[in-house]
Amino acid sequence: GRSSYARLAINGARAEIIDASGCLAAGSRPDILGATGAARASGSVLVVDNADALTDGDATTLRHVIAQRKQPVVVVTGPAADSSASVAALCALCTDRVDLAPIRHRPKHIAAASNHFLRQHSPAGARLHAAALDALVAHSWPANYTELDRVVERAVEHRAAADLVGQGLDPVRTASHADDLEPVRGE
Repeated sequence: GRSSYARLAINGARAEIIDASGCLAAGSRPDILGATGAARASGSVLVVDNADALTDGDATTLRHVIAQRKQPVVVVTGPAADSSASVAALCALCTDRVDLAPIRHRPKHIAAASNHFLRQHSPAGARLHAAALDALVAHSWPANYTELDRVVERAVEHRAAADLVGQGLDPVRTASHADDLEPVRGE
């Protein structure tokens, strides 16, 4: 999703990546100044992923880094409408902005990502049949790619060496009922 797009946007350049929510989950704060220094020293792009999780103080620090224009910075957030005032102010400083629609509004990406996750989690040659893809496209995916990945992974874990098809898959229950993706053998 957004993180993958950010990595593509830097076009192969080296990156110093801070995952703000990952830091918080690990019980630490993102070291904005340390990462900025490391990025400058190595000539890397500073990528701040999940910037929505930054505290107001950390967002202010990052705003100062961006305003100095000494360091290329990529800021990855959720939808602007859902951002706090401090993160919205941070994003307003970004000269090049890309707003990706949620995955639920990009059905082609759902299909491509589903097949990608299937290749990661399944035996060689497994496929998602049209009925499974239809069921996956019908879901709203509030957790975006993370949720989609887990649904496909769970479906694969519960189905050994078979293709996956959707049988009665309720789009509202997709995340918790991945076992509704049934195997088809010999097709």
